[in-house]
Amino acid sequence: MQGDVIGAHRRFDEALALFKEVGDRYDMARSLYFLAEIYLYEDNIPEAHTHAEKSLALFREIGVPWSVNPLMTLARVAITQGKNAVANALYEEIWPIARTMHTKNLLVYCLMGFGEVVAAQEQVAWAVRLWSVAETLLETIQMPLPPLDQTLFDRFIAAARTQLGEAVFAGVWAEGRDMTLEQVLAAREPAAIPREVSPVPASTTTPASSVPLYPAGLTAREVEVLRLVAQGLTNAQIAEQLIISPYTVNAHMRSIYSKLDVTSRIAVMQYATRHHLI
Repeated sequence: MQGDVIGAHRRFDEALALFKEVGDRYDMARSLYFLAEIYLYEDNIPEAHTHAEKSLALFREIGVPWSVNPLMTLARVAITQGKNAVANALYEEIWPIARTMHTKNLLVYCLMGFGEVVAAQEQVAWAVRLWSVAETLLETIQMPLPPLDQTLFDRFIAAARTQLGEAVFAGVWAEGRDMTLEQVLAAREPAAIPREVSPVPASTTTPASSVPLYPAGLTAREVEVLRLVAQGLTNAQIAEQLIISPYTVNAHMRSIYSKLDVTSRIAVMQYATRHHLI
């Protein structure tokens, strides 16, 4: 949580070996889960997926409710891979387990994670309501988030405030404060999300044909990310610049690589230069 990912990785590798040696399957499962989180932070998606799956299998063999944690990691992996349907299906499995545990700090993390899932699917107002309920729960149990988690949570909220506009954001946040967990989980928003925009006279509306189209099917957000890559920024710096989570940046990068059919940041920079995107 202090940002020493290399140190944490080394210690959990050592812990996992020791737990295997003494046959402690419960702490093996916990170590595998934490390693999955570390691999996700390091953008090693295959290893994150593998370790989360192993952790989940062990927890289920033992029969303990901690299985909700690797399930959340798998949902974040799915979002990073652009597999929104998979992430939703995982949360359908997560919620019944989380609610039977009656642990409010776990519900906070579930609400934060699920908010990230729905925000990635452009349901920003619903995400804001989920995060509002999460903050209310934090106040109830008087539990401050660890610094790394608080930073990530603040980024989610700042990005949503930017997307919705201050007035709309404040109204949606206030709605969430008055909702129960059951109500907010059922509060799916309509496809059109209200945003603060200035009314445009019909005669001056931009025709569809003039909407900018980018090569290779890149979205406007992906072009933003691509331009920052071309400036030499790391994924962490891009997340800071665009006020989004590192996992969202990773998801955009994987999509960019796929659309451009490249495998390196250098190739992305070269593509941006050739197509005058910078």
